[in-house]
Amino acid sequence: MLSWILLLVAGALGAVLRLLLEQRFTPRSPAGQSPWRGWPVGILLANLAGTFVLGLVLGYARQHGISVLPQQWAASAQAFSAQAGLWIVATGLCAALSTVSTLFLGVSTLLAQQRSRGWCYLAATLSFGLLSAWLGYALGTVWG
Repeated sequence: MLSWILLLVAGALGAVLRLLLEQRFTPRSPAGQSPWRGWPVGILLANLAGTFVLGLVLGYARQHGISVLPQQWAASAQAFSAQAGLWIVATGLCAALSTVSTLFLGVSTLLAQQRSRGWCYLAATLSFGLLSAWLGYALGTVWG
């Protein structure tokens, strides 16, 4: 029961962090000639942070032979707490921090303004997201 409560708290924390990043890094007005103008940079940073931390958790879990799937948890209390902690971070914090809905909200907004900018934002998010997840995974296996 405690794991489920912590999962809810981690999800709420991830959602609040995403909102704070979005408010802090999204420009108030799309003025200027910068190619980044109007880009939802806060959403991009939240997605990159979420994929990095998820990669870190999965790399660490793999290095230690830990499953983050609840149905595969061992019966011992120690294994349960390690697995539950990783599951809470991966499923609660990372899932709420990096959401597909906010990504596609940003993409659709940019597509409505100028199609090429929307596609560039989507390509940048996917490319940097994969790189971020790989980097987190690599560090997770090294630090594990």
